[in-house]
Amino acid sequence: MLSERKKALLTAMRDREEGVRTAAAAAMDLVEGRERLQEIFNTYKEGDNAAKLKAIFALGRLKDERGSALLIRASRSSCEEVRVAAISMIGTLGIKSGLFALIERLDDSSGFVKIKAVEALGLVGCKEAVPYLLAQLDSDNIELKIKTIESLGALGSADAESAIIKLVNDESITVRAKSVKALGDLSIQD
Repeated sequence: MLSERKKALLTAMRDREEGVRTAAAAAMDLVEGRERLQEIFNTYKEGDNAAKLKAIFALGRLKDERGSALLIRASRSSCEEVRVAAISMIGTLGIKSGLFALIERLDDSSGFVKIKAVEALGLVGCKEAVPYLLAQLDSDNIELKIKTIESLGALGSADAESAIIKLVNDESITVRAKSVKALGDLSIQD
């Protein structure tokens, strides 16, 4: 069946319309990428950090749920760049099974990893993350606080309302502005 699919895509890549050719090329990329899934796993397992990053981005392009476990494992890497890439991909792909790995990263030693975890939690969309996100509002890291407010607004949980209302009077203009916007986002989702 796969060879028939490839034949159809190869034919479409010679179509007279550029849009069809472009779509066929993108589809062929996905088909061949899925065939290489095991190769991607091996690259991650055996490669250096640069190879691990390539494997993570390849999994992101494939959007194949079989890569979820590897992304979750990569979110715990000793390399900050690998953790950031994996966390970002978990969020971008909305991998709900990555929820607890993302929550773990809220205690990461890297502020940047924490920020990416907060962003990813907002993208994954699990309201179970709200109590963990609320704890981040006490941070002295303004960027972390801002991303947390945005994620809470995106999640739309009424449980976040009172904490966000308190931030409307924060000394930071950006925190105040993001808090007001988040309150609006919460009301949209009520």
